[in-house]
Parts: sequence; C-alpha cells; structure tokens
Amino acid sequence: MINILFNLSQSAAPILQFFSHNIRINLRKFSHISALITIMSSELVDPSMQMGKSKNRSLKCALVHFTKYLAYARHSKLSFDALEESDITPDLIGKFTCYLMEHVPSIKKYSTSDNYLSAIHVALEMKYPAKMASLTKAYKALRDSMFAKYRKDSVESGVKFVEGAPIMTSRDLSYICRRCLADKNYELRCFFLMDKFGVGRCTEGTTLLWSNLKEYSEDEEDAQCPCIEWFRSKTGTMDDLCLMPDPRCFETCVIHAIASHACLAINPGPNIFTYRYLSETGNHVINMELKRIEQYWQADSDREKPSKLTKNLSTHSIRKLSKNILARQTKLPEQYADLRAGVSPKYNKDSKRAYVLLNWYMDSMCGRVLAGYDSIYSGGMCPTISAIPVRSDRSRDLHLKKRMSKF
Repeated sequence: MINILFNLSQSAAPILQFFSHNIRINLRKFSHISALITIMSSELVDPSMQMGKSKNRSLKCALVHFTKYLAYARHSKLSFDALEESDITPDLIGKFTCYLMEHVPSIKKYSTSDNYLSAIHVALEMKYPAKMASLTKAYKALRDSMFAKYRKDSVESGVKFVEGAPIMTSRDLSYICRRCLADKNYELRCFFLMDKFGVGRCTEGTTLLWSNLKEYSEDEEDAQCPCIEWFRSKTGTMDDLCLMPDPRCFETCVIHAIASHACLAINPGPNIFTYRYLSETGNHVINMELKRIEQYWQADSDREKPSKLTKNLSTHSIRKLSKNILARQTKLPEQYADLRAGVSPKYNKDSKRAYVLLNWYMDSMCGRVLAGYDSIYSGGMCPTISAIPVRSDRSRDLHLKKRMSKF
C-alpha cells in the first residue's frame, strides 16, 4: 500500500522534510506578545478589531443594517459610533430586531438575523459593558421570542426552519477526488482531504503553511505519524492533528494528496493553498468548484461513476462528513471527536470533561477513524524514505528536485 501511495521517485524523499520539526515555524512563541498588544490597545481600536474573523464579517453587515434602521426609525443618532450609553435601551434593541425580521428582504433565515443581532450585541458589550450587563435578561428574552417567531412562521408556511448544507458522503468525496486527479487539480483535492482530517472550516484550512507539517506530534516523538499544526480561529487553540494514510484507496489518501500537491504545484509558496482560497470569497470559490463537479457528474458517461451524487454540496458538507464518520464509530468517545473538531472544552457543562486537552492518544484514534482503519488502536504509520521505490527517469528526478528546492 505504501508503494502505491508514494510511487513518485527516489528524489521525492524531500517530501518527508515537510514532516520535520526542524523546519517548522512555531508561531506560538509569539502568542504572548500578540495578546499583550491586544490588551494594551483594546481601547484604541474599533470593536471589529477585537472580534474573530467570523463575527467580524457578521458585524460589518450588521452595522450596515443598524445604520439603516437608525435612519428608518428617525433616531437622534444616525450611526453606531454616535450612540451614547443612555441611548442603549431594550426598546432600541427590540425594534432593531423587528426591523431585521420584517424590513430586510435579503434576510430569509433565522440564523442570519440571529448572527446580526449577536454581532451588534457583542459590539455594544465592548462599548458599554456595564449597561449591557444590566440588559442580559431582556436580551435573552428577545432572542427566545425571535426564535419562537421564526419557528411559528416555519410551521405555518411549511418552509424548512433551518436550510443547512447537505452531508457529503464518502462516495461523493471519492468521486470528487477522482475528478480532481483527472483534471490535475491537485490543490483542490488536497484542500478537501485536509479539511476532512481537520474536521474544520474552509477559513481554517486556508491558513495552513507548509511549515505547519511535521514528522510527529510533540506529545509522543515515537508516534511515527505525520501531523499538522491546525489553528482553531474560534477557540484560539492550535493542536497537532494526526494525518493517517488511507488503507484502501490512494485517491482519498490525505498524505498522497499532500505529496502530489507539493510536487506538482505550479507556483509553490509558504501557504499550502493559494490566494484563491485566502480571500473573503474563499467559501464562494469552493462552492463554485463543487457545483462544477456536480455538473460534470451529470454529463459524465463513465460507467464507473457513482449512481448518485449529493446535490448542492457546500463548504460545510465535508465538515459534516467528518463529524458523522467520527460519530458512527461507537468505540470512540464522543469527547475525543469534539476535541478533534476544535470544540472548546472550557465551555463543556460536564466538569469532568472541562479543560481536557487533545493529546496524541486521543487524536491518533480520531485520525484512524477518519482514514477508515478497522481498528482505532493501530495503523497509520508514517512511511520512511526506503519505502519510496527507485526510478530511472532522471528527467523527472531533476524536475522534482527543482520543485522541492523552492520550499
């Protein structure tokens, strides 16, 4: 199986350098400096600078609607920045919520209204914490009422309450990877498989660097399994996630995908994925790629293509696939899957699970489950240089050396 995965050339051995801790740039060394700067300058920056990326994007849109609401309501203050503490009342926040629900045609889902309301609430908390603390009960009652209103409208209209992304199946992923290989789109295939093993989001996968790959986890140097430092933007944690080779098919093997992308990238740089996935429209780009593959499947005359492909797949579909794979393994504790997915243990209601950190023992089990091993306790060893067969194609050897020398 190893020979199939790494049937590249003897000179492809430098791929293993990506898994070496010697070339790794450990950003955690500078985390205390970043935190100190944030604390010192907290009163000198606008609220969006103190939020996570996801909440920050919601705030930008929410502020647009909030400004329009102030004009609609003929409020004495016509911008968020102009609001004074005395202006913050339950009536203001309640009427803004009604405005979102009834006067903004582009908002059709409960989750969108809830995100915008939450973003404004967080921004007000940063500006007037004492005032917002006194409105905690009123704010909770408002959100409960909004939820009940959307739920009632859903029942009466027959429209699905939450229109989430469909779950990607293993069959879908296999076809997508096969299509990417046929199109020589090695980067996209690597992106999907990396996102599967990261149990992450599109925006989290885009921040990965080649230097984040290393030979083994810090928890256990004898583990002999490649890992990647994965930063969870919403919880502010970085974990060493195990990357296990697929035991059955090279098409869906994450290590084969990394090796192929590393060797055949047109313009390699420090980021594993290019600018196409780094912009704010990254989700849109991936969704368009999935739509293109769906259209190709409809016209594909290959008899070996799957008889069914899930429609309207999106960036969250593959994350649902990962979570469901972990959930179906009954021998795997639920807490291990949550830690692999980046669920913050700090907010766990069970005190026995709170503050438990991900370690090699837990994560290696999750890695084997995601790779498809029969056992959650064994399998997934890292191949050595001797596993790569020697080839006599010197022109290809020189080509690979030139590509790898850029890293």
